[in-house]
Amino acid sequence: MAKKATHTPQTIAAELDAAERITLFCLATGTKAPGNGERTRTRLIVKGLIGREGLRLIVTELGRVVLSAWPTAARNAARR
Repeated sequence: MAKKATHTPQTIAAELDAAERITLFCLATGTKAPGNGERTRTRLIVKGLIGREGLRLIVTELGRVVLSAWPTAARNAARR
């Protein structure tokens, strides 16, 4: 039987690329993201980190948890 992949906020945070991190951070802080591309936004929607509320993009609860997990993910990545 194959092992089921578990995605914790720390593993999700560690797997985000730079564009995804910048876009998620900018949406959470209400700042304008430079080069905030449609592909990046779509990837974050598919991952469940952001969503649409009318015409606005919002950070989901999972997205906020992943944002708070970044310091832990960064420390773990530095140890590898």
